[in-house]
Amino acid sequence: MSSDIKALPIRWLEANVYEDEALGRRFALHGIPTFIFFYQQKKLGKVSGWHGLAYFQEVIQTIQKKFKITLEKELPSLI
Repeated sequence: MSSDIKALPIRWLEANVYEDEALGRRFALHGIPTFIFFYQQKKLGKVSGWHGLAYFQEVIQTIQKKFKITLEKELPSLI
């Protein structure tokens, strides 16, 4: 994971849905990278595929504005 991603105001969790099939079914995850955004246990959005860091940052900013929240990094990134 690059330092640019680690610097984002998010807590990064990664899962292998081939090892945890129940998780894959629960969130309809398969095949391609999928990023699901949560805040206080509420699902805020989902992005499939990697479209670059700039796009990822834009998605985070859009979520912050739409839900009027401030995402603060409370824990170190987890892999």
